[in-house]
Amino acid sequence: MRASSANRYSAEDLGSIKNHLGFLSSDLARLRPRRFMETTGLNPTSLSRIFGIQRTTAYRDEIPIPKEIKQSLIELVIATDIAYGLMGKDLAQTVRWLMSPNTMTFGDVPFDVIMRGNGKELIAWLASRAGLTPGAAF
Repeated sequence: MRASSANRYSAEDLGSIKNHLGFLSSDLARLRPRRFMETTGLNPTSLSRIFGIQRTTAYRDEIPIPKEIKQSLIELVIATDIAYGLMGKDLAQTVRWLMSPNTMTFGDVPFDVIMRGNGKELIAWLASRAGLTPGAAF
């Protein structure tokens, strides 16, 4: 496992991005805001605030990934891909985990944890639980 001191894992370390929740386009280069809203239950106003886009942009099928959220969005997709596997490939369960307060994140919503910049830590925890990294997979 090649992880830097900042807990940055490469695609080689964690496997390729699968995009199980469909947040990104098939080429992984564009954000799918409508799919994002359908999956998470966020409304256009919330989505535009979180992603720093115009509210009307939230209704589009695909948009370029805003630079300001690119790292967080990649971490979100990686985290949800790992969580999807941990949840027995149950999409509804994965979304519930992503959007609900969680005792393992000290009562925070995993989505919020990732979007505020703590995705690396959450990915490391999930990867350990999934047996993808050395550590206690409990």
